[in-house]
Amino acid sequence: FDDEVLPGYFWIFKVADNYYNTGVYLAEGSDANIFQLHNYFAEKYFKHSINKHEFYTWPIPYNSKFKNLVKDNIILTGDAAGFCDKTFGHGIDNAIVSGFVAVDAIFDSLKAEIKYPLAEIYSYKINQHIGAVLSGSIAIYDSYSQNQDVFFDTLKNTLQSTNSNSAGK
Repeated sequence: FDDEVLPGYFWIFKVADNYYNTGVYLAEGSDANIFQLHNYFAEKYFKHSINKHEFYTWPIPYNSKFKNLVKDNIILTGDAAGFCDKTFGHGIDNAIVSGFVAVDAIFDSLKAEIKYPLAEIYSYKINQHIGAVLSGSIAIYDSYSQNQDVFFDTLKNTLQSTNSNSAGK
């Protein structure tokens, strides 16, 4: 977290000499210059400027409703499904979980005794496995972007609620 992107967040790690994996999540409607922002962080944390001709970017979609996850025999998982955590930036863990859930949903949809479409099975299972975490994250992020004074109280309450819910499992 850095003041330059609050209430968003930024990540950066070195991949090889003078090559970095960077990312930024900005509040909706931000007019920030993405290249300048990435370059600012590279200079701040690695004391190295980014070559504009070697800078590439693409958006990671955000899907809080778990809609349109299956179409024409294609199942979206991970970042393609918009399962990146809006507050904490978790993406890889949700990608792995959603991959396992997709396989499980396919098996269930092929069973003769199950009469639901694959899209409904997958959406239901995604809600069971990562829905609560992503919903909590959305609440935290929305709370922070609306009222920064109560952000940490909301974060603490959500984490306590998540921990007490998972303790019983």
